[in-house]
Amino acid sequence: MVDDGHERDHTLSEKLASFVSGVEPSMVPTSAFDVAERSFVDTVGVILAGRCEEATTIAQNLSEQDSVTLLSGHDADQAGAFVNAVSGHCLDYDDCYQGGAIHPSVTVIPALLSSSSPEISGKKLLTAYVVGVEIQAHLGDILLPEHYMTGWHATSTLGTFGVAAAVATLLDLEQEEAEHALNIAASLPGGLKKNFGTTTKSVHAGQAARSGITAAVLASNGATADADAIGGTRGFVELYDGDPSRSVTLPLESETDWAILDPGIQIKKYPCCNYTHSSIEGAVHLRDRLSVPPEKIEQVTVSVSKGAVETVTHEDPTTGLEAKFSFEYTVASALAKGTITLRSFRREAIDDPLTQQLRKKVKVEVDSDKSYESLSSEITIKTDDGEQVSTVVSHPPGHESNPLSETELRNKFRRCTTREYNGERAEELFEFLRSLRSRDSVRELTGV
Repeated sequence: MVDDGHERDHTLSEKLASFVSGVEPSMVPTSAFDVAERSFVDTVGVILAGRCEEATTIAQNLSEQDSVTLLSGHDADQAGAFVNAVSGHCLDYDDCYQGGAIHPSVTVIPALLSSSSPEISGKKLLTAYVVGVEIQAHLGDILLPEHYMTGWHATSTLGTFGVAAAVATLLDLEQEEAEHALNIAASLPGGLKKNFGTTTKSVHAGQAARSGITAAVLASNGATADADAIGGTRGFVELYDGDPSRSVTLPLESETDWAILDPGIQIKKYPCCNYTHSSIEGAVHLRDRLSVPPEKIEQVTVSVSKGAVETVTHEDPTTGLEAKFSFEYTVASALAKGTITLRSFRREAIDDPLTQQLRKKVKVEVDSDKSYESLSSEITIKTDDGEQVSTVVSHPPGHESNPLSETELRNKFRRCTTREYNGERAEELFEFLRSLRSRDSVRELTGV
């Protein structure tokens, strides 16, 4: 090799791996641990809520396990990670990254719990989670929105890298091993937006959790991959519609660019596609302003981004999963009932006569002035006596401008865990997860 006196440009894989292998708990901001704890609370809650759903039952039958717990007590439980990630995503109630169309926690947290010894400290677990979120977010800076516009489900594709990075951190892989883990992961992603509204969408999360563990464990056992499989010619970024010319600045380079803090994580208020949340919030607000009952509504116009219209595609849903991807249904249901809950996606709720009457009056249009990925919504309601009201909701509830309070987070957790635990046990689990950074071990989660 010729030394020309200039420092060699590092590949994207090297840069990412340097971050993965270089992060220590002492380097993570206290505020990032706080966000991470809230995400653990929320994700464990939605996993428990989803355990009785069809997608989870099918996934568990496939795994050939009688039962699946959060923390299995043995390393690299890929089947358990797969099932728990499916369970966490099947209600579409799991958190979102505010910088792009990614659900960052539902892939990483099940994988970490399925790869952890009960004796690991809470702070170590949270650190690995933060690393997994950062890798997804910074790869997202290179690939989004084009990757999502093309039709890829970024939660699955980018989640695979997030899981590989998080498990590599958990396993204390050296930089070279971490680099191989990420480059192995480059061969494993998949997931199409075309399957939104079906059980396959939640399978995407399970696939990412399982594949990311596979990549990290293979690397820890000596498996190798091309050194530039992510950012090189015909590598992941190029093939999956990203822009290889874009650069990223990782937190250890700047000490400030922690994506988990800015733009941050949004914990969902409603159990459906995030693109619908601003419209739901607007509908609830306008319902309270109307001087007549919802039965008197003549027309509802919802103006949203192109990305929203291309993602939320079920005008006349016939299943709960389709209804989660329907502006017409979610807005109509919010107007009819005053809110959206888990019960809103049951068969009887979809067939509700007033909801169906209102659904037919909802018109969705694209606002060309909004960016492709914008989550904002303008909603206008006209009544049959000539009254007209409108509102603009710029950000969905849970956004950093309007985050869920501690009380709202606790109440959501209680609602999600009611199928599995009584109130006292749910409260104990909430308190454990909410103070995870101070725990010497995570044994408390064994058997949950």
